[in-house]
Amino acid sequence: MGNLIKNEIIKVLKKKSFYVMLIIILGFIIFTNALYKYVYSNNKPYDNSQYISRLEEINKTLDLSNEDEAYEFIENKTEIEIYELTKDLDGDSWQYEIINDKARTLIYNINYYTYIEKDTYQEETAKTEYNEFLKLMKLDDWKAFANKELKELEETKNQGQFTDEHLEQEIEKINMRLKYNIEYGYNYKNSALDRYFEAKRIIKTLEKKEEKTYEQEQEYQNAKADFAKSKYVIENDKNIFDENNARGMLLTVFLESGYGLFIILTVVLISGAIVSEEFNKGTIKLLLVRPYSRIKILMAKFVVVLLTIIITMLIIAILQLIIGGIFFGFSSLKIPVVEYNYKTETLIEINIFKKVAMTAVEILPEYILLGTLAFSLSTIFTNSALAIIVSMVGYLVSNTINSLAIYYNVKWLKYFVTLNWDFTQFEYGKLAKMEGITSTFSTAICIVYFAIMLITAITVFKKKNIKNI
Repeated sequence: MGNLIKNEIIKVLKKKSFYVMLIIILGFIIFTNALYKYVYSNNKPYDNSQYISRLEEINKTLDLSNEDEAYEFIENKTEIEIYELTKDLDGDSWQYEIINDKARTLIYNINYYTYIEKDTYQEETAKTEYNEFLKLMKLDDWKAFANKELKELEETKNQGQFTDEHLEQEIEKINMRLKYNIEYGYNYKNSALDRYFEAKRIIKTLEKKEEKTYEQEQEYQNAKADFAKSKYVIENDKNIFDENNARGMLLTVFLESGYGLFIILTVVLISGAIVSEEFNKGTIKLLLVRPYSRIKILMAKFVVVLLTIIITMLIIAILQLIIGGIFFGFSSLKIPVVEYNYKTETLIEINIFKKVAMTAVEILPEYILLGTLAFSLSTIFTNSALAIIVSMVGYLVSNTINSLAIYYNVKWLKYFVTLNWDFTQFEYGKLAKMEGITSTFSTAICIVYFAIMLITAITVFKKKNIKNI
């Protein structure tokens, strides 16, 4: 058996298609990392200078005595003045966000009272407010804005004008911003702060419901996880959500958002040809005259299919680790992976390599079942093209089947393997994609499909007539 497996491995290693796939995978990994490094990570504001020039030209043609054109004029003028204030700023800076968030209304008011209402008093009041804003900007101190906003909100609360949850939340948000030194802008702590309060809002809303649907239970679980993780980021100053680095790319390496398609394609190409090719070339006769049973010969080939899956996964993970490190540096790998335990409602810190290994084991059933499908079709029909095409089509339509089953709650589709082969859905007690599915149920379904495909292949192979080959 050992010699059979060794010979089959040598055959696979001699295949040009195997090395072509590895070269394609290498090229795609380099391309993906470059894309994330130089495109998705580019936080510079969009250059809309041409758009602003067009607004300036339009304003020259507008008649301010016409009410509609006057409104268009002040809207255009506001955009132009905002552009002048922000054109030299970094898109990540707190000033960029503050100007877009606060100054827009102030500038619009000045233009409104100047060109439409023509109210000198209101115009001067608006200009005074705007000048105060500019003075705070010159201080280069985001906390001054936070304290000013907090003071205004607390005055509103004390006056009893508004007592809704939104006001309370805004006050709490600014207090957290000041406590944890979270400046305005598009930085990760600011994003975590937004996620924290959005998750808190969802939790509050769903806790008021006496009975929750399965989808609401899922949303409730996800909100609690997001709340806990966001709080971790705020309190520990660690960007666990960032995917635009070596750590983030490595964590998704086996998933559809990573290189899952390439792993499946490589496995299907090998397993879909490993048996049928012997029949097409006539070399199956040379195999069967050896002192091995047909079952042993077939199982040796299947073991090589399983080894191909593991080797491909390992190669891709190593390539991503190295290339990701070259593009982004390796420092992000020190940031722990933080997972939420849905049973204990606590956070767990995990080493990144342990997490990647866990994901590999959890996603492995999908790769094995697709490889087994291609292998079985190759054995039964002795047609490589059929085995590869059917397996890939099965994989490509699996997401559609899953989405339809979940959206329309088609309960009998839970017995379909595609809803069960991804075991990442059960991590740390998380609710499955569809009601009625558990890890035990999915294990049983995967074993049944696996057994049916493999037993069918073995039965057909034992009875194959090779005299006319």
